[in-house]
Amino acid sequence: MLRSQLAATARCLWPALGHHRADAAQRSCGLGIVPSAARDMLQVMRAVEACTALLR
Repeated sequence: MLRSQLAATARCLWPALGHHRADAAQRSCGLGIVPSAARDMLQVMRAVEACTALLR
């Protein structure tokens, strides 16, 4: 879960920063997705902690 969340955030972050020849629309899209993905990542990390605790 965490790996896919990080990968998706990274895919959006690069164009948001203007890399990979991103145009204005791609940068805008990335800038809209990255903050919410970062917030969602906190929930994923908490879920991983909870699942790990169940396995102990």
